[in-house]
Amino acid sequence: MPIPLFSYTTFAWIVIGIACIVLILSCRNTPRTKGRIFWYHFIFLLTIPCLLLLIPQDIQCLIFTPLGIALIATIYPIYESIQAVCTIDNLVVDDTWLQYWITQIILLDSGILLFWTAYHANGQSQEKEVLAILYKISFFYTVWLVLPFTDGSTLILDGITSLCLKPLLIWIPKVFKNRLVGVVTNTLMNLIHLIALWYICFELNSQWIPVTVIAITTLYPLIASLISLSTTDKSDTYFWLAYWSLYGIFILVGITIASYYTRMDMQSYYLVFAVLMIYLMLPLFRGAEQVFRSILVPWAGLDEMLIIYDSHRIKMATMQRLPTQRKKHVLRMISTSFFEAHEVCDEDEWLRSGDAYDDMLAFKQGYHSIPQRFSEI
Repeated sequence: MPIPLFSYTTFAWIVIGIACIVLILSCRNTPRTKGRIFWYHFIFLLTIPCLLLLIPQDIQCLIFTPLGIALIATIYPIYESIQAVCTIDNLVVDDTWLQYWITQIILLDSGILLFWTAYHANGQSQEKEVLAILYKISFFYTVWLVLPFTDGSTLILDGITSLCLKPLLIWIPKVFKNRLVGVVTNTLMNLIHLIALWYICFELNSQWIPVTVIAITTLYPLIASLISLSTTDKSDTYFWLAYWSLYGIFILVGITIASYYTRMDMQSYYLVFAVLMIYLMLPLFRGAEQVFRSILVPWAGLDEMLIIYDSHRIKMATMQRLPTQRKKHVLRMISTSFFEAHEVCDEDEWLRSGDAYDDMLAFKQGYHSIPQRFSEI
């Protein structure tokens, strides 16, 4: 007797939930291999056909969907990206997750969204089969990028970006150190994107809207992200990590919406998507930073880590402007200002006990909470 569809649906979501939990638990506190262990990739490739043969077709139709991809591609990577931004001295992890968003979002999810928008309304079986294959590729490719055992993001970062692209882009950050060049470039980016947005809303033929929107919301961020990977100054890396996290959320929302509406109905979504993304990415607004701080960080429960990270940034910026003989004195004054009310503990006792070193070491290693005595600051 066949199992009712409701049972298949329930079982599928249970499987997806368990898979997400297993994925997160396996990734947490597991050293990333940088993709250099061949056997992990070989085992992963062997696992894919086995899963496709063992999982019933009805359940595959529920798992390999936009929602299934969304659970794998956004929840854990977004949390890790937020934590990477809020953590001091974690440059390798920052670059790894920025590389993840570049490869995952631009090459796969944007393509799926465009394909679905263009062909879903026709309802032809051949097109649906192509889309089903794309979903499976996106699902397993995302897992390959995320898992610390395969660590596809770092493998691409080291094998392609660092070797091929970084030598071509490394001169650009030096040029942008000139204040005038930076102001002119930012002004041009603002004008070009705002004019493009006006043209999309009022002049562009509707059939070209999807491709144009994806292009203007990815081209400049992609170039800027690649440039940030080629320099040791990671202030831009943090910004683009926030942007791509939000971009990924909206792209996957778009994929889900596209499954219920026709191509013409999707035009409104693309216009809203274009407005939001331009607000998030342009130097004029820098909306990604605002949304990151006001929504993503509180959602992830990393407010304390962000406060300490901001303090570290202020310290580094201040120290760069001070003469060497004044740095120690200013640092002591800043430290005293934090402890002057003696609400937490005695400063000298804290320093003598060695807890200061242990606390900062734990923070730099990415622990999710700050010691209890700092929770009331």
